[in-house]
Amino acid sequence: MMKILLLRSNPRKDGFSQYLINVFIEGAKENADITDIDLTLKNINPCKGCFKCWTQTPGSCIQQDDMKELLQLFMSTDIVVIATPLYAFAVSSYCKMFQERTLPLLSGGIIRNANGSDTNVLRFPDKMPKKLAAIIVGGLKSNVHSNGIIASLKLYAEGFGMEFAGVLNRPESYILQFTDTKPKTIKCIESAFFEAGQALSIQGNLPDELQKKASLPLAPDLEYFQRYSNIYWDYARLVQNRGGDLKEACLLTSRDITILMYEMARSIDSTTTKEVKTSFQFEFSDNGMIFSILINNGESKVIEASLSSPDLIIRCSSEIWVGIVRREKDPLKALVGGEITLTGDKELFRKLHRFFPPPST
Repeated sequence: MMKILLLRSNPRKDGFSQYLINVFIEGAKENADITDIDLTLKNINPCKGCFKCWTQTPGSCIQQDDMKELLQLFMSTDIVVIATPLYAFAVSSYCKMFQERTLPLLSGGIIRNANGSDTNVLRFPDKMPKKLAAIIVGGLKSNVHSNGIIASLKLYAEGFGMEFAGVLNRPESYILQFTDTKPKTIKCIESAFFEAGQALSIQGNLPDELQKKASLPLAPDLEYFQRYSNIYWDYARLVQNRGGDLKEACLLTSRDITILMYEMARSIDSTTTKEVKTSFQFEFSDNGMIFSILINNGESKVIEASLSSPDLIIRCSSEIWVGIVRREKDPLKALVGGEITLTGDKELFRKLHRFFPPPST
């Protein structure tokens, strides 16, 4: 059975790094002997750069902390998996300290490796892990923000005589919580992490196909991502300044009327509306916000303003419409109950659920 050493370095235990790492482990545990180490809970001091592990105490650090035990685990495994959030375009400090403190596994002197590059001598060449894989979870949209980490880990693997077995790189991580927006894509991403755990434990690498699936985009463009992100962080500041936590900010974001109006427009059924040209105006009494959605032959557009002559005006509180968009509330019952009032072509209201069905991608 394959031995895998998983090194977690994410300090937040209710975040997206932790969640995706756990999904990966679920996929790997049936076919591998997994040692799951949380580096944030270990006593690891920074490397002093004294090189006494090369001179006075060869192979051993003079610092007495948890690295002695961790180095033994490192040398008794087949594959090391480094799992880190994206912090300042690099690995977390916990991960970096661990990497620096593996210096005793090298010794002084320079040799050429198989690639013809200069490198240090491996002190225990027969005991080193054969492969290194990585899990990277970040909040920005583009994959390129993790390029520095990946390049660094590849060099680290090469310097310590390990084959680089691939990386699961997940950007846009906080959008994963909004499962209503991209249900199939989010499920595909979760499945990719699970299947990647299976693949690594059986064949010793992360297949290219699964690496690509793990990075599938959630936001269709940067403008969309920017809107989501800015709203989320507005809530995060508000919540944390009054003593709350980020879970509350996530909940508020998932029920934000601006986001949900854009989500509603994005879910347009292009087939049903391919010959439709009409407009809706939404007026929310509790916050004074107005959104207009224009349908034009299978396409939709949101305008955060009123129209001169909309075909239908829908008036209600934003919370009522949040419940309708999230399929928590029946729109016809809300209309009959007086929670919604209509002006204009009222028949259009009955067609809304066909024009804008729940997202399916």
